[in-house]
Amino acid sequence: MTLSREPETVAHYRRLRAASRVLSSKVQVATRSLDFDPIKAAKKMTIPVKGRTLIFDGEMETAALMDFYLHEFQKGGRCPLQCCDPVAMRLSADERDLLEAHMAARTSLFKVVAVEPGIAQLQLSDVLSPGQPDVMLSDIAMSQMGAATSEVLLFLRVVACQGIRMSSGCFFAFSTLHRQRLLDAYARRMETVPPGEQSQRRFIFFFQRHREFGEEQAFATPG
Repeated sequence: MTLSREPETVAHYRRLRAASRVLSSKVQVATRSLDFDPIKAAKKMTIPVKGRTLIFDGEMETAALMDFYLHEFQKGGRCPLQCCDPVAMRLSADERDLLEAHMAARTSLFKVVAVEPGIAQLQLSDVLSPGQPDVMLSDIAMSQMGAATSEVLLFLRVVACQGIRMSSGCFFAFSTLHRQRLLDAYARRMETVPPGEQSQRRFIFFFQRHREFGEEQAFATPG
């Protein structure tokens, strides 16, 4: 019996996903002396804090804080990712490419248009910016959910690296029944937010809405 080979794009995705996890750890170590305070980041997100203890309501909130801390939380106008020196950190070629990709990544709310489990991809349509081209997102776990995925909206950060588009490892799921409710509340919230703060405020908005009425995630960390 011959075993079917994994599609090349899936193997490429697996390699980048593994490298991204390593990069995240390296960034935390490299920026430890710069006094980026995760407690302050948690307070911005309205995660409960008792003294220096964070009170999480599940694994999703832990992943959300790390995503926010690395990409959105700023000190002196820069986030931890922007304070990294690839040479000093001895990053591999994949890790260097991913560092650049994470710094350029953007968040949005997406609707699932189609799912292709054979190649571990989802076709996503941008709900917040309808004029944007659809995204072909590589994600093994989400693609294996099949047709059920089309019933949810996904807020996530799209990281484009080496021709592969994947999430940053964190996402918030909502029932499509809440689509208009989300869009109306988001429009009201962003009316007075300066352009330089919109990315951070967008993440906090959807994190807070997910805590209120988001869908429970059966796959906390995308594969």
